[in-house]
Amino acid sequence: MNQGTQGYINQSKHISLKWALIGVLSFMMVYLAGILIMGSQKSYFTIVAVLLILPTAQRASQYFAYSPYKSVSTDLVDALSLQTYKALFELLIIRAKATYFLDAVLMSDTHVLILCLPNKKYKQDHNVIRQSIQHMLKDKGIQVTVLSYDKISDMMDVLKTLENESEITNSKYIESIERALLQNGM
Repeated sequence: MNQGTQGYINQSKHISLKWALIGVLSFMMVYLAGILIMGSQKSYFTIVAVLLILPTAQRASQYFAYSPYKSVSTDLVDALSLQTYKALFELLIIRAKATYFLDAVLMSDTHVLILCLPNKKYKQDHNVIRQSIQHMLKDKGIQVTVLSYDKISDMMDVLKTLENESEITNSKYIESIERALLQNGM
């Protein structure tokens, strides 16, 4: 499953936790086998066990990075699946100063609409997100209006207005917006 699809966050958490646990078990088995076979902690088994910690730590940190976020509901996906907008869901955008979780992103050749639902575990400033995404797209030569919302109803109201005005005219431009967003994700 790729980033931008519903269920990506839950699947990523599940896979990261699974591999972190497998890594811990592998480390323990190799380390204990070295002690039992060689009778000492100072053996090649210890070196191999220590090397197993590195990918295990990477997977564990991935799990903890994803842990505050949750997958979007099917109802939200159905509500935001529109003809005139390309939709991405569950995006983690990594920037130098912060990481942003975007529940949904709707793209047309003139607008990018971002939905960031409020969560008690993490707080996001919508103006900062909007400016950061707009700056990121501008750096890649993409000129669109970026709007950010924290309520589905507010986004749907604006969508009704914009949907009457816009139609998919430049699918390659929309694909370049999609690539730019996905390249800055996890």
